[in-house]
Amino acid sequence: MSVIGNEFSGLPIADLIGGPLKAACDAQVRLATATANFINAVGFNPVLGPNGKPTGQMQPRQVDFSFWKPLPIQSEVLATGTVTLALVQNKTDADATAVPVKVGPIMISGVDLLNGQVVSYNLNLGLTARDIASKINDVSAANADATKKYLASAGGGTITITAPAGSGSKLNSKAIAATVAPDSSILTATCSTLTGGVDADTEAKVQKVALSVPFLAIVNVPSLMVKTVDITFDMEVKSSESHKDDQSVEVAADVGIHMDFGIVSADVKIHAAISSHQENTRSTDRSAKYHVQVTARDDGMPEGLSRVLDILQRSIAPVGVDTPKSLSDAHIAQKTLN
Repeated sequence: MSVIGNEFSGLPIADLIGGPLKAACDAQVRLATATANFINAVGFNPVLGPNGKPTGQMQPRQVDFSFWKPLPIQSEVLATGTVTLALVQNKTDADATAVPVKVGPIMISGVDLLNGQVVSYNLNLGLTARDIASKINDVSAANADATKKYLASAGGGTITITAPAGSGSKLNSKAIAATVAPDSSILTATCSTLTGGVDADTEAKVQKVALSVPFLAIVNVPSLMVKTVDITFDMEVKSSESHKDDQSVEVAADVGIHMDFGIVSADVKIHAAISSHQENTRSTDRSAKYHVQVTARDDGMPEGLSRVLDILQRSIAPVGVDTPKSLSDAHIAQKTLN
């Protein structure tokens, strides 16, 4: 009877395990080469020299787009100006209080923002500016004429004046005039003109822009890689041996005897048989299973390539190639922007 352990002694274990691993390594090299070839072939163009021949350098392949970009509706921006209070050099609060100094009127295009009131200097430029701004706002709230509703705010010794709503750009360059009385040699009021007013748009506008996008940023770069290799080798040996003798031999004999004992007689019949049986049986079973499973998946692009594409994507920005136009001038239907 053979020893079952001898069945495993000739197995090439190194080949059974190392063969699939080497194949997976070779496959990984091919997958990486395929990714590199894709990037070179699809994402870059060769740089040509003056003679029209490649210089050996590569540059990213770009895809150019141009389209009409809707511009945000321009809201009205109100013009603003300032009045800045300051003591004349070498003058003190005591000088200004002794006179006393008053500020007013403050005029813009014939409109007195204080409505005939004056504000006295109160030993603090910030407080004086706040008093003036408060009175301008009070006058504005009480004024029924919307074109005269100027608003004011104060910061330090500066009063910021905002034009009435609806005036847009109409009051740009209008001068602010502030009077300091009775002695402007102690306190001064430096005034600016109104600036920054913008009219609200009455019609939607569009602008034609151009966009150049690196081709690699809009396609999926294949990055397939071998992630797991599972090797399963199962070998089952079943060896059974049995011996059974079953030999059948049968010998039979019939013998008849007549016996006479005077007045008594008898017939005797004898039957004899010998039987044997012999059977031989032998059986052996062997089975083996060898399973190799390779799993590959796309885990996304490597970190280095991702950073390169991020740099390229940050450079993507539409550039205006035309001045803003109304929809009618650009021959674009209104419904295309809805």
